[in-house]
Amino acid sequence: MRKLSPVQSVALMLILRFVYAMNWYNVSPFLTSITGSYSQGASSSGLILSAFLLGAGLFQIPSGFIASRIGARNVALWGMIIMSVSVFLSPLSPDFIVFLISRFFVGLASAFFFSSGIVLLGQIDKRNIDGKITMFNVSFAAGGGFGIILFGELGRYIQWQPSLYLAGIITIIPSVIALAMIPDPGIRRKTMKGVISKLNSPLLLLLSFGIAGYWALNLTAVEYLNPYTLFTTGSVNYAGIVGSLALFSGILGIFILPFARKIKPMHINGGLVILLSVLVIMIPLVGVIGLGAIALIEGMFSITIFSAEYYYVVLLEQDETVVPLSIATMNTIQIGFGSFVAFVFSMIYASDKTLAWYALGFISLITLPLSIPALLKVEKLFPKSSS
Repeated sequence: MRKLSPVQSVALMLILRFVYAMNWYNVSPFLTSITGSYSQGASSSGLILSAFLLGAGLFQIPSGFIASRIGARNVALWGMIIMSVSVFLSPLSPDFIVFLISRFFVGLASAFFFSSGIVLLGQIDKRNIDGKITMFNVSFAAGGGFGIILFGELGRYIQWQPSLYLAGIITIIPSVIALAMIPDPGIRRKTMKGVISKLNSPLLLLLSFGIAGYWALNLTAVEYLNPYTLFTTGSVNYAGIVGSLALFSGILGIFILPFARKIKPMHINGGLVILLSVLVIMIPLVGVIGLGAIALIEGMFSITIFSAEYYYVVLLEQDETVVPLSIATMNTIQIGFGSFVAFVFSMIYASDKTLAWYALGFISLITLPLSIPALLKVEKLFPKSSS
C-alpha cells in the first residue's frame, strides 16, 4: 500500500488527535444515563472519569518504555486502535464494573497515543516542531469541544449505547488508515540500558512539577466552569457557551505561536501561568461577561503553555529514542497531581465555591517556581529557540 508523504502523515496525525480528544469528553453528556442503566447512583458517575484517568496515568511511563524499544509510531497508532475498540465495545458491558474496565482501557490507549504521538510528529518531519506540537494541542481543543457538542446533541435523540458505537466507528477509520499508510521512521533503541536514568532527570522533574499546578488548574477549570456558571447565572445556554469556550478557544492558540516564538521561555511559560492563575482567582469576583472572558483567555493561552513545555522536553533530551519516555514521565506527574488537586477542589467546592477557586489559582502559583531552573537551561542551551 502507498505510504503517505510527511505533510499527509502530519495531517492524519492531527485528525487522530481530534478523535482522541473526542473520546475524552464524549461520555460527559451521558454520565447520568450510564449510571442509571446499571442501577447506580449519580455519585457513581465520578468513577467513570476516575477509571479513565487511572488508565491514562498508570500507563504513561510503560508506554514510554515500549516506544523506546519498538518505536513511537507503533505505540501511538496501536494505542488509537485499542481506544477505538474499547469505546465501541463499552456499550456491550454486562455490568457497571465491566464498563469501568472499558473506560480504563480507553485511558490506557490515550497514554499510548499521546507522548508517542508528539514524538512521531517530529520524527515524520523535523522542521517547525514547536508549530506541529501547537497544532497537535489545537486539534485536542477542537476535538474535545466537538465531543461535548456532538454527543450532547445526540443525547437528545438516541441512547448512550449507539452514541458510543458511533464514536468507536469514527475513531477506528482514521486509526486503521494511519496504521497502514504512515511510514515507520525506524527510530528505536537496540538496548534498554541506561533508560531508567532518564526518569530521574532533575530538569525534567522540576519542569514537570513546576507546571503540574497549572495542569491541575486547567483540568479542573474545564470541568467546573460549566456548572459554576450555571450556579451563578441560572442559564443553561450560557453555561454551555462558557464550558465549550474553555475548549474551543484553544483553536486560537495557533495564532499566538508566531509571537510566542519571540519570547523567552521564562517569560512565556512563567508569565502566562501567573496571568491565568490570577484570572482563576478572580472567577468568584467577576460577573456574567467576566466568566465568558476568563474561559476564552484560559483556553486560548493554555495551548501555548502546554505546547511550550513539551517542546522544551524535545529540546532538552538529546537522545530522541527516549523522548517518548521523558514526555510520558511528565504526563504521569501532571496527571497524578492534577487528579489529586481536582479531588481536593471538589471537596472544597461542595462547601465553599469561592475558596475553591482561590485555592486552585494559588496552587499553580506555588508550584511554578520549581520550573525556573529548566526554563533557564532552555534559554542557555538553545538561545535561538527563544529569540
